[in-house]
Amino acid sequence: MFNLFTVANFHNTHLIQNLLKFCVLDGDKIAELKDTTNSILKRLKVCELGFLLQALQSRGGDVSSCVFYPCDDRIGKRIIHEPHLIVYRTFRHPGIQSVSELKHLAVCSRHDVTNEKICINPYHYSAVVQIELPAKRSTPVKSKNDTKREESSSGFVSNYTPSTSMEPTVSSMPLSLTEHPRNPKEWPKRSWCCVAYWEHNDRIGPLYHQYQHHNILNIYESLPVSNKAKGMCLAALYGDSIASDTTKRVRNHIGFGLQLSREEDGIWMYNRSDFSLFANGPTLSERTSEFTCRHNTIVHKVPPGYSLKLYDYTESPRTCQSYGDDVKLSVPHSVRVSFAKGWGNTCSTSYRRQFVTSCPCWIEIHFVV
Repeated sequence: MFNLFTVANFHNTHLIQNLLKFCVLDGDKIAELKDTTNSILKRLKVCELGFLLQALQSRGGDVSSCVFYPCDDRIGKRIIHEPHLIVYRTFRHPGIQSVSELKHLAVCSRHDVTNEKICINPYHYSAVVQIELPAKRSTPVKSKNDTKREESSSGFVSNYTPSTSMEPTVSSMPLSLTEHPRNPKEWPKRSWCCVAYWEHNDRIGPLYHQYQHHNILNIYESLPVSNKAKGMCLAALYGDSIASDTTKRVRNHIGFGLQLSREEDGIWMYNRSDFSLFANGPTLSERTSEFTCRHNTIVHKVPPGYSLKLYDYTESPRTCQSYGDDVKLSVPHSVRVSFAKGWGNTCSTSYRRQFVTSCPCWIEIHFVV
């Protein structure tokens, strides 16, 4: 019995040492956090440590199991109320200070059957991108030309034909789903979203439909060999398409890509790659308290490891419907996402690429909600 205990203790110590190598913390100020994490790990079983190691080694690329830990465990003189936040900060984002800045991913059960333990797998959580509402202030009334100019800069195609200007006309923009039945009722039955992959102005490959019985869609360029998860593999769409060196570099940056999940409160996008994503669409439009849109001029940056709610079941329909009759979007429940390269204006940066069609690799997501 003693020998078995010694062997088990040796395995635990070895696994914990390997786990702590993935610690992203540095400096004396967070030594206490690392010590607390070490104490938490010491209370886990060998198999649970193995699950955590699998998640950290694959950087979330592999499908990993939940690892549960008591919500109010006592370590020394301290009671640990939020063990998942401690482990997440240790191994992923030290800057996250509160559980309100986190969301559990759709792959996570969150709590065990007793509801007394919570999952502490750091790759079952993500930080959340907060969309800031613009300050309420009086602004001059914009002319129709100004409105059209803003709409065009977002990269979405409108139903009007711009007057003479230097901006691209509808005919020069990609056709999007005009090649496909516009009425969602004509799409394959029980499909909740449809995705098109683009490289600059060129549609690459067929449309991808995600069906009602699958609430999670992975869109990726490559995944670990051990991951047998199904999804939209962009590498399988390239075929004989001719790509520039820039496009090839961005393709290589896509990696694990992103994850779309249909959840109780809306549709979320989780950035699984090592590079930022950039998203824009009418469901993300800035809104004042009166739900009036400033048209989708802002492109939202989603850093690696962050999630963004693309569609809110409560707010998004009102946001889309608040567009005036003078500007009608061709597909109001759509979001465009660029991999690694930004365009237009974010909250902090203006990019030289003014249109999404200037981005090497991007997708167009159409929701059927």
